[in-house]
Amino acid sequence: MNTAPAKNRDFIVWWIYGVLVVGACIVAFDIFRLYHKIETSSAYLDHALAVIAIIFGLVAIHYERKLDARFEDQKRTLDKIFDEQLMKLVKNFEEQRVEIKQIVESVYTRYIGDWPFHLKETTALINHVGSGDELLIMLDSPGYGSLSAHKELLDYMAAVKRASSSGCVKMLFHSEGAARDDLRLQFVEEQKNPAARESTRSRYRALYPDKWIDIGPSYEDLLTSILYLEDFFCTELTDAARPAQACPTPARTDNKYCFYWLIRRGGTPKEMIFAYSRFSSPGSGCGFETRDTKLMGIFAEEFRSIWEHSAQHQVRAGEKLYPHAWDQVQSWKNAQSKGGISKAASGDT
Repeated sequence: MNTAPAKNRDFIVWWIYGVLVVGACIVAFDIFRLYHKIETSSAYLDHALAVIAIIFGLVAIHYERKLDARFEDQKRTLDKIFDEQLMKLVKNFEEQRVEIKQIVESVYTRYIGDWPFHLKETTALINHVGSGDELLIMLDSPGYGSLSAHKELLDYMAAVKRASSSGCVKMLFHSEGAARDDLRLQFVEEQKNPAARESTRSRYRALYPDKWIDIGPSYEDLLTSILYLEDFFCTELTDAARPAQACPTPARTDNKYCFYWLIRRGGTPKEMIFAYSRFSSPGSGCGFETRDTKLMGIFAEEFRSIWEHSAQHQVRAGEKLYPHAWDQVQSWKNAQSKGGISKAASGDT
C-alpha cells in the first residue's frame, strides 16, 4: 500500500502546527514586552513575521500541489483498476451466459406438431443452413407431404435447394422396394376400394398436372405412378446447379420410419428435427425439435454408417432414384406412342 500521500499530509499538518506555535510565541512575547514595558523595533518584528508567513505559505502551496498531483495519480490508477475489473466481470458474465445458453440448448427438445403440420417447422429449420454447413436428411421418399401438404412441400423443396446452394446436403431415401412397401402401408383403402383408388389418382392429377402419369387402373399401377412422381422431386434436387447428394438406403434399416433433418456446423450437430410417421392420416405422425447434443450425435452416427454403405449407389445427375418405376412408365409411354392412342385425359403432357 502506498503511504506517501499520508506522509505528505502529516508534514503539512506539522507545518501548520509550527505556524501556530510561532504565532503563539510572538503573541506571548508582545504581552510580555507590553507588561514589562520593553521597547523593541516594531518594524523589525513586522518584517520577521511577514517573512515567516511567506515561507510557510510557499511551503504549504508546494506540498499542496504535490499532494494534488499524487491524488490524481492515485485516481487514475484506481480508475484503471476499476475498468480492468469491470471488463473482467463483463467477460466472465458473457462466458457464463454462453455456457448457460449451451446448457439450456443441450437439453432442449420440444414437440412441434403432428403430421403434416411440422413440415413448416422443418422448412424453417432448413432455412438456418448457412455457408459451409451440412444438412443431413433421412426420409422414406423425396416428396415429403406430396399429397397431404402440397403447398408446404413446395416451400420445403425451395428451402432444400437454397441449403444446397450454400452448404452441403446429403439425403437418404428408402430403396425402391422399401418405398413401394411404404406406399402399401399408406394407401391401404385404395387397395380394396377402386373408388378410393380413383379419388387418390384424381387428387395427384390435380396437384401435379405436368408430372403425373396414369399407366393403368390397378393398385400396383397407382403405386408405380406415385414412385415416378417422387423421382421428379429427387431430380429437382440432384440436377441443380449445386446438387444435393441422394442415396437409396439398404432394404433393411433400423428406425426406418423415423425421419430427420440434422444441421451440422464444422462437423458438430447444431439443431435437428425428427419425426415418426404412422402412415394413416393427417395428425397421425409427430415431430420434435431438439438441440440435445447427445441425441443428435446418435442420429448423426446412424446417418454416417448408412451413408458409407449406400454411397456407392448415389444418384448422379441424370440417374433415377426409382429406376424400375421410371422404366415402367417409359415403356407405357412408348407403347401408347406406337399405338397412336391419345392419353390426354391422363394428364400426360
